Amino acid sequence: MKISSIQPSTQTQIPFQRPIRLCAGFVGLVGGITLLGWVLGLPFLSSSGSGTIPMAPSTAILFMLYAAALFHRSCSPYRGASWTGLLIVLAGGVVTLLFILSIQGIYLETEHLGIAIIHPAGEIPIGHISPATALCFLLASLSFLCSSGKHPRLITLAGLLAGLLTLGGFVFVLAYVFDAPLLYGSSYIPPAALTCIAFIFLGGGLFALVLSPAWLSRLQAESPPHTGLKMALLFSLLAAGIIITGLSAYRNYEHNQRAEMNNQLLAIAELKANQLAEYRRERKEDALLLSGNTSFTALVRRHLKNPEDTGNSQELQEWLKKLQAHAQYDQIRLLDSKGIIRLSASADLTPVSAVIIKRLPEVLNSGQMTIQDFYRSEYNGKIYLTVLAPILDRQNGNQPLGLLCLRIDPKQYLYPFLQRWPLPSRSGETLLVRREGQEVVFLNELRFRENTALDLRFPLSRTDLPAAQAVLGRSGAFTGRDYRRKSVITDLRPIPDSPWFLVSKMDISDAYAPLQEHLWLMGGFILALLFGVGAIMVLVWQRQRVAFFRERFKSAAELKKLNRVYAVLSSINQTIVRLRDPQELFQEACRIAVEDGGFRLAWIGLTDKATGKVIPIASAGLDDDALNQLRINADNSSFGQGPTGSAIRKGRHSITNDIEHDEHMTPWRDKALDLGYRSSAAFPLIVFGEVLGAINFYADKANFFTTDEVRLLDELARDLSFSLEFSEQEESRRKAEAALRESQQLFATVANTSPALIWMSDLDKKLIWFNDPWLAFTGRTLAEELGNGWTAGVHPDNLAHCLQNFNKAFEARQSFSREYRLRRYDGEYRWLFAQAQPRYDADGAFAGYIGSSLDINEHHNLENQWRHAVKMESIGTLAGGVAHDFNNILMAIIGYGQLALMSMEQQAPQRSNILAMLEAADRAARLTKDLLLFSRKQISERKPVDLNEIIKTVEKFIIRVIGEDITCETRLSDQPLMILADSHQLEQVLMNFATNSRDAMPKGGVFKITAQQTVLYQDFISAHGFGQTGPYALLTVTDSGCGMNEETRTRIFEPFFTTKSVGKGTGLGLAVAYGIIKQHEGYINVYSEPERGATFRLYLPLIVADIREEESPEEEKSPAHGTETILLAEDDTLLRNLARTTLTRFGYTVIEAADGEEAVRKFKENQADIELLLFDIIMPKMDGQEAYEAINRLRPGIKTIFMSGYAPDTIHEKTALGDSTPLLSKPLSPHELLQKVRDTLDQ
Repeated sequence: MKISSIQPSTQTQIPFQRPIRLCAGFVGLVGGITLLGWVLGLPFLSSSGSGTIPMAPSTAILFMLYAAALFHRSCSPYRGASWTGLLIVLAGGVVTLLFILSIQGIYLETEHLGIAIIHPAGEIPIGHISPATALCFLLASLSFLCSSGKHPRLITLAGLLAGLLTLGGFVFVLAYVFDAPLLYGSSYIPPAALTCIAFIFLGGGLFALVLSPAWLSRLQAESPPHTGLKMALLFSLLAAGIIITGLSAYRNYEHNQRAEMNNQLLAIAELKANQLAEYRRERKEDALLLSGNTSFTALVRRHLKNPEDTGNSQELQEWLKKLQAHAQYDQIRLLDSKGIIRLSASADLTPVSAVIIKRLPEVLNSGQMTIQDFYRSEYNGKIYLTVLAPILDRQNGNQPLGLLCLRIDPKQYLYPFLQRWPLPSRSGETLLVRREGQEVVFLNELRFRENTALDLRFPLSRTDLPAAQAVLGRSGAFTGRDYRRKSVITDLRPIPDSPWFLVSKMDISDAYAPLQEHLWLMGGFILALLFGVGAIMVLVWQRQRVAFFRERFKSAAELKKLNRVYAVLSSINQTIVRLRDPQELFQEACRIAVEDGGFRLAWIGLTDKATGKVIPIASAGLDDDALNQLRINADNSSFGQGPTGSAIRKGRHSITNDIEHDEHMTPWRDKALDLGYRSSAAFPLIVFGEVLGAINFYADKANFFTTDEVRLLDELARDLSFSLEFSEQEESRRKAEAALRESQQLFATVANTSPALIWMSDLDKKLIWFNDPWLAFTGRTLAEELGNGWTAGVHPDNLAHCLQNFNKAFEARQSFSREYRLRRYDGEYRWLFAQAQPRYDADGAFAGYIGSSLDINEHHNLENQWRHAVKMESIGTLAGGVAHDFNNILMAIIGYGQLALMSMEQQAPQRSNILAMLEAADRAARLTKDLLLFSRKQISERKPVDLNEIIKTVEKFIIRVIGEDITCETRLSDQPLMILADSHQLEQVLMNFATNSRDAMPKGGVFKITAQQTVLYQDFISAHGFGQTGPYALLTVTDSGCGMNEETRTRIFEPFFTTKSVGKGTGLGLAVAYGIIKQHEGYINVYSEPERGATFRLYLPLIVADIREEESPEEEKSPAHGTETILLAEDDTLLRNLARTTLTRFGYTVIEAADGEEAVRKFKENQADIELLLFDIIMPKMDGQEAYEAINRLRPGIKTIFMSGYAPDTIHEKTALGDSTPLLSKPLSPHELLQKVRDTLDQ
């Protein structure tokens, strides 16, 4: 409630002034004494005794504040009432904040008011306000403010709140009296006992404050005399009895529960202690089992005297192993009298701890078995116990032979045994401790801390620590604080015949959790019972008031009805101004009519012109399904005679003040009466002179609609009609705007989600818009691109052409397209394909251009690669054809030259000339072979080889080629790089690269060859248009020479292209390398810049194969003679004569033919004599293959040798020649011809 609403009454004096002042004085005194105790450090002034929560300093300040406000109100009820109320509001806000924070476990240090308050960790924080305390202060604030009002209900509410505050304090005080304080042991701070007593007095003072004569007189005026006071007194007595009974029952339950928990803890502790004592006894018996056994002692004696006796040692070790396996010891060892390990049950080589060595003399001298308590090994950091049993020689006066050490790992049994708790518990825990000097040491691992064994220790001065009490000699039940400083109940007891003490504990909050649950259950039951008693009394009181108020309500209803329609009309007119949507307006109008106007039902219906039915479009007071089931027409039928149909037809209001007896309501009477409708009225909605529908009202009383109400409702219907006219005009405008926005949004969505880069220009040729993909591509902002800013990203070589195209198209108002390069965000220039169209405004006037660009960089690169490949293939085809013709010519030169040498003496003067001629022919043959290699028409003998071995083989030749001023570096792969290749051809490739690099480094440099494995993925294949994905061998050749420019780099693999001077190169070296790599299904990539050297990367597909040794070539045989008849078919006369001369010279008979047809004819004439066919493949009329097939039909299986100047793979492509058929490639020497003929005939 607002402070400004506090109004003075005619009363000038509080009737119960003295009791109010006494209550205020007591509350203020309690707060002042408590605050003084905090300031002076006297805790007994702020709490009711030890072990109880003290009143917080902030609580004391608030009590003093509320006491002052209450005292001031009792002295001057109305002077300064606004300031007093404001102070209470502020205090209420503060306590509300503190209540919310304390519920969430958040405590502000400002509550301490600068006083140093320290509370132990893990305990309930003191010096902070309790949630219950904050809630009580909030009740006091509300009661104080309500008591300042003039409304009787506020005064009554103030009294109820004050009574509730007093009752709450009383309940908490009773709980303290019965030694069962509430909220102790919970997660919330309980209120202090002094706080609860102060609230009783504060609530009593506030309750007395509202008992003014004016309030009492108003209470009498609103209810039968003294009824409220009697009911309040009776309720207080019953409530006190219920609370006392409930707390007594809880106290009895608490006593039994505590006894049960103590018994459970006692049983668990006794069980654990007995089991620990039994465990120690069993370990001693294990030791005695061996140390007291004469057979075992004899084995030990013999082992110590003769450790080389393996039989005795094995038998002794078997004893130890069996005991270790049976009793689950960590290790069993036999030490001699000097502490040296003589035998172990296991292979653990960890030395004996110094603790054991130190106790060795003591145990041996005493002859008594003992247990070395928990200790930590200095070698592995683990904690052990060890049973020490001396081995005495009974035959020699009990002289000590050695020491038996049975080592125990407590993690295997003891620690898990101690950590097990037999009952469900969140905090149940068993601790094993011992005393070391003035400290208590924890021996086992704890439940709520890690790595505590032998490390966690506390001074014995911690008298509240149960472990300290145990080692000091206390046993039995004890309540204290554990190592976490949590309140716990414990059972303390020593372990017999040991230095151990057992502490079995549980958190008090855990142990007594059932008490808290029972307390909440009992509290809920008491509250429910109090609520029930209070509700019964309130019902009785209300029944007595009903009759009293009946007459008053009747007159008030008449007044309310008088103002109802005015309120509805005013609210709907405001709604008409606020809302523009007709549907929302109609719905809101119906709601206002029902909620503010008191009508049972209000609905608006519009006429369906096609059917004549009235369709409800808005309603309040009845669900839509029920309303839609009503059939109402606007025509003259029986369903159109009601108020709605009449109002629509006649265009004026229609009233039915008695639905039950109006004959026009017959179709709807029963339904209306069932729903409680007794009168109805309808008012037409006229828009632009046409009746569209009606607004209808239904009331639950007959004769409800009077003349004044009908007049106001007519005005309401006219206002709604006017709003409809205005809405229709506004709707037309909104639709046009919405269509425009939708079009703009659609364009923006399409443009920004398109992969194309879209732009737009204005009439000044300035670009005024770019879509998001354009900005993302360029990495620039919209402001940087607008106008002519976009030109900064266009490649300088393309910018002028772009602007020229744009300007030309702009002037002609024509569409245009072109390719250009645009800089991407990463600095790379990408090829784009742009196209643009003129755009026009709504009037058809030219407004500029709109265009889009697509990234075609990959397509552009692939197209260039394809063109280059086609070019290289064309050159290769030409080179292959030229090489074929050269082969035929060279064969004749070489053949006749070698025949001449055969018939010439060694000292003949012409021999040197013929040798020079043959050398030149050999050079021409090698050139022809290079042409075939480039054109990939030279057959290669590929087989699995290791690329590393090829590099090793050719490295020594490269070093001689490049010279001493160039350093050759090779870096081979760590693993074999198996490829399917012709080793000689790859060696030639490397030699060609070495030669090329040597010429590029006239002043010396570095030539590097690197081999490694790599994997080609789809992005590489797509970018370079090469091969398939998978593993490849990567051969990288690098030099530090002069490098090359871009133009040279693009032509470097073209045949006969060279940058060297005339006579220094054929231009075929790199072209041949290119052809060889392509023939090996590989790929070459080159990178170079001027003065920065060149790098060639060769990719060759890897295969899975073993490395095999190459077969040694057979020694060349001397030409063999023969006497057989050979059919020779060759269309080249020169070559045919050469072959005939060679064969006849070595004894063969030769039958010649100039083409295939002649060969077949001559075979038919001499088939009995002919033993071998020597055919050229490509001949006129009938080629060699066809001639062979014809002859083979005459004599199947006849031996045949084919010859050709074309490469073998070309022959196989053009003919059906099998791979097993002998084929000689031209040029060939007479020796090769003779050898092949002899080999074929001898098969």
